[in-house]
Amino acid sequence: MRRVAVGNFVGAKKCLLKAPVDGEKLVQYENNCVWNLEGEEPVQIKELVTYLDEVLA
Repeated sequence: MRRVAVGNFVGAKKCLLKAPVDGEKLVQYENNCVWNLEGEEPVQIKELVTYLDEVLA
């Protein structure tokens, strides 16, 4: 996520290819997001991963 935050989408995609994560794990990450724990809207990690998969295919 750090790579996405700084705009390095190609680097983020490379990291995902090296260590793929299943959908269940992504939901767990969203549930454990600091923003979610503070009562805010969590980072939509599943959507970011989908974006990286689709746009940078």
